[in-house]
Formats: sequence, structure tokens, C-alpha cells
Amino acid sequence: MTFAPAHCRPRARGLRGDLARLLVPAALLAVAATSAFADGDGSFDANRRIENEYKLDVPDDLADEVWAYLRTRYPDAGATVLAAFGGVHRARFSVEYFRDTYLDTRERRLLALRAGVRHRRRTIPHDTTDAKHGRELVQVKLSGVDSVTRHRVELKFEPRPLADGRAEAPAAVLERIDRDDRARFTAACRELGVRAQELGAALGNAQTRRRVYLSIDGADVATISLDRVCADQGWWSAVFHEVEIEIDEATYTQGTPEQRARLDTMIGVIADDLRARFPRITQDQTPKYNKSQARLADPRTRTWTPAGDVAIVLGSVALLMAGAWLTRRRVGHR
Repeated sequence: MTFAPAHCRPRARGLRGDLARLLVPAALLAVAATSAFADGDGSFDANRRIENEYKLDVPDDLADEVWAYLRTRYPDAGATVLAAFGGVHRARFSVEYFRDTYLDTRERRLLALRAGVRHRRRTIPHDTTDAKHGRELVQVKLSGVDSVTRHRVELKFEPRPLADGRAEAPAAVLERIDRDDRARFTAACRELGVRAQELGAALGNAQTRRRVYLSIDGADVATISLDRVCADQGWWSAVFHEVEIEIDEATYTQGTPEQRARLDTMIGVIADDLRARFPRITQDQTPKYNKSQARLADPRTRTWTPAGDVAIVLGSVALLMAGAWLTRRRVGHR
């Protein structure tokens, strides 16, 4: 598999009252999620983490302004928007690059389910010592797992490293999943109603992710990611921006109902703060795979890539050469 690089402040008054109002329904949802993702004995399956995030569509012309706001709104210490949650708040900032290949059946069954199987590679050029730099993952995402539209189940599989210089078909990465994990991956595919052997490359995404990592009292609790997504399929591409405000998966999955409710409320406050500052930002929980496919299929949002122009030129040259060869051959037979 080849990889390509990625071509009004809200009112403070009444915030504590708002928290009290939001915590009650959030706690009820958290209780439901706890039972939905626990094993039969009440413990959690560490391989099945709950993804809980707000997804916000960002107009392309606002992206840089939104990032500047996030950097000032969440300083390295003491973000006022989170003051009501107590503890010592810290933030760090990062720019990361992803190359994703979404896998699906020929009939696009995963697309119809709003589910996803993808191969991801991450690079962090500003910090190549980061453990996640150059990391590859195969991720399976399941939607509709409970009544909370923000919830998805995510399973992660880490393939064995690929020798430098080798190339492989998109689905061949599945063969690099450790044998012990392969049965678990196959079972996850069956849960989606597909066979692993049916999966092939459906589309690609090159992402530039500007991210805020938030911690409270030294523990990671959430991230705010501003993504520039360049989806590609054949000779077409489509670019869009979105913000994902996500609770740390391990923290949320292993949390008590009360802890989950508090985290639910916190990311809700962050989302509301951002939408209050930028009214043109809208919530859209559509998965990236579905959103990318929709934009690639829409003539209003897709563009023809330079590679497509090159392919047309090369194809035309090949046809001309073939025509000239046939002409010479006919003349030679006279």
C-alpha cells in the first residue's frame, strides 16, 4: 500500500447551572452505555473501545480562524471554558498527518451500514520520536451500537511492519495482522456481515490533523482535532474540514457512569463554545467514510485531479502511437 502526503466568547454566567442541567441526562446515557459495552461478568473488553465524539462541519474558509481560536481558548494551562470541571487543566498542540485507505466490499455494504474498516498510517514530522510516528493500524468501526448517536465501537489491530520498498495491494495489509488477532478481526467482519476476504480498497483519505490534547490532573481526557481531509477515488478528489471533539477512548470505556457523564458534559461544553463563536459550524455525525464518498460522488464538491489529466494525455499518446503502428502495418501489407 502506498501513502501520499496531505496535498463572541460564550456567556460565562449560568455555566454551573447548565452543567447541573446537562449532567442528569448524560448520567442516564452513560449507564446505558456501560451495560452495552460490558462483558457478561461486568468487565470491559479492552479490545472494544467506545468512541464518543462530536463531529462538526467547518466551512473551508474558517479553518485557520478556528485553529487560531482553539490555540487561544485552550492555553497550556487554565482553560477558562473548563474551569467549572475542577482540577489542573493542561493542553498541548500537535500537527499530524494520516493516510487512510477504506476497505469495503464491491457492493459497498459497509458504506450502507455507516461502518468502516480502514488501514491508517500516521506521521508526526515535528516529533519523530513520538511512539505513534510511522505507526500503522487496521481499525474496525461499528455504528448503531446503542441509542447515543455519538457512540461507535472501535477495534484496533496493529499489522507487522512492512519491509521498506515493498509494495502491496490495499487489502494485503490484513495478512500482516498477527495470527492471534486475525481470528478477532475475522469475527469483527462477520459482525458487520462481511468476510475479510471480500474487502478491497474503496477510497483514500489524506488528512492534515491539527490537534489539541487536553488533560486534567495529568490524565489525558479528550482531544479537539481540526482535520483537513482530502478524499481521493480514481481520478477524483474532494476536500473538506471538520472538527472532532473526542473523549479519550480508554478513559471513557473504563470509566464509571458518573465519570462518563462528566466527560460527556465536558465535550458538550467544548462543542457549544465553538459553535457559539462560529455560528456557521454545524454538527454532522456522518462518518468520514460516508462523508468522503458523498463528496466524491457530488459534481459540486469533487474536482478532477492533475493525475487524471496526466492519464488522459498518456492514454491519448498511446492511442496515437497504436493508430500510427496500425497504419504502417496496413501500408506494409499492400
